[in-house]
Amino acid sequence: MQVSRECRVPQAEAVLQYGFVTIFVSSFPLAPIFALLNNIFEMRLDAYKLLSHFRRPIPQRVKDIGVWFKILDSIGKLAVITNAFIIAFTSNFIPELVYRYVVSDGKSLDGFLDYSLSTFQVAEYPPQYRSPDSEAPDYCRYPDYRQPPDGPDRYRYTPIYWHILAARLAFVVVFELGCWSPSLFKASISPSRGGGYHGCPSHSLSSAWPGKGSLRCSWLLSTVPLDDLQEELALILVLHQAEVEGLEQRHPSLRRVVGDV
Repeated sequence: MQVSRECRVPQAEAVLQYGFVTIFVSSFPLAPIFALLNNIFEMRLDAYKLLSHFRRPIPQRVKDIGVWFKILDSIGKLAVITNAFIIAFTSNFIPELVYRYVVSDGKSLDGFLDYSLSTFQVAEYPPQYRSPDSEAPDYCRYPDYRQPPDGPDRYRYTPIYWHILAARLAFVVVFELGCWSPSLFKASISPSRGGGYHGCPSHSLSSAWPGKGSLRCSWLLSTVPLDDLQEELALILVLHQAEVEGLEQRHPSLRRVVGDV
């Protein structure tokens, strides 16, 4: 079934917004709030346009959201990886933890700023970058973990640098496992994604479905309340009737065939 451009654009816009919000949420934590306000305003505006400026749309039954599900799932996984690296490598969260529990005696951050700055000898600057002021300082400090210029291993990384790097990589792994484990556990105990009631095939609720899916669907249908099942079947009938009416409007020649049926 071909999907018109009018149907694709709102979905692409929503997916694009979801990607920007989730991938860079650690850099701008207020992004979800602004996205929520924007979506509320846009939803009410679209509702007004549908009620006032457009014809009533004809509902069509579909199995799922199609390829957009895989796109959203990929964006979600990419967002977990991106936020893990942003938190680990662009903030002082991991260096402060390492300093507190490895370097500091009292498990405090006293002296952390001085410990996280390395020393560079100003005289080693190229001549074009040196200050003409005769009273310029002999040393400058910069954020890094390197050996001092007067030591044997001058400007090489200190051992604490490798401790912090290992802690950052470990944080990335733990962060990803913590975010993915609930979804993987839920996917392992939930029925497969489908177009029917809770993953069961919508075209054959009572038929035997081969494989593990039949046991899951049979168990679900046996535990579903009768009222909920009746509402689901009534919704399927309403959508089917609306689909038939839409076909009759688009193809008047089918009215006689449907009337005979």
